[in-house]
Amino acid sequence: MDFDKWLAETATADIRDTLAWLAHHGFERVRRRGGPETSFGNVAVTHQRGTTEVIVSRDRGQWELHIRLDGAAYGIDLVRDVRLGRHDWAYSPPHRFAEQLPDGLSWSEEVPASLQWIEITPTADTLLHHESERRAAILRDRFP
Repeated sequence: MDFDKWLAETATADIRDTLAWLAHHGFERVRRRGGPETSFGNVAVTHQRGTTEVIVSRDRGQWELHIRLDGAAYGIDLVRDVRLGRHDWAYSPPHRFAEQLPDGLSWSEEVPASLQWIEITPTADTLLHHESERRAAILRDRFP
């Protein structure tokens, strides 16, 4: 099966809208792994504009999105929280299987806002790195 057709049929409407927004705003697909020929339909697709990459992946039926800056990739929920100044994150396991993660977050709304914030915030990579490290420390304490 053609990869683009498979992706259009497999992804949620919100993911399709996000991918269309990326293409319309100068992000080019530069890498892809997996797809319909893999056992679980796992896939990772990377779009790039300049030095910013957006990675859309599917693992065992769940879709995730990460933004990579200077080699480090950050989940869209972490980027959103830093963008909005939220520092009250606490780990909580998902209550149900969600097809698109994080559950309830619209990528097609958040990705443009997050990418714009990254573009206009000179310290975005530092802020994201610090919050990522803070969250990792919370998880290490919780799951020694």
